[in-house]
Amino acid sequence: MELVQWLTNICKSETPDKTIVAFYFGIYQTVEGYEMYLSGSKEYSDCDNDWASGSDFVPREKYLALDITQYKNLEWQDLLEKVKKELLDFKKTEMFESSFFNVAKAIAVGFDDGDLHFIDTKV
Repeated sequence: MELVQWLTNICKSETPDKTIVAFYFGIYQTVEGYEMYLSGSKEYSDCDNDWASGSDFVPREKYLALDITQYKNLEWQDLLEKVKKELLDFKKTEMFESSFFNVAKAIAVGFDDGDLHFIDTKV
């Protein structure tokens, strides 16, 4: 499944509680390649990134195996940049605009145990 299709499915099928104020897309390496997951948090602080480890919201389709053909042979930094670009492109869509993502205080992506890279902030 492609990243945009995964996000579209989540937007169409999920309704997080209004107390969920921030979303994190985590990336990690597996034996087969890379996977990504989505979690939401009731907490957000621009001074403390621990909010990203919260899992107050977890969609039914939490995980996405990143397509090996698109991400094959990429160094982790290039993979992160590619995912960030895809998320920023999704942010420009009508689906994003009409979804729960649009009202979040923050949306970030990053490798587990790495730095957060913000896609959107409203604080």
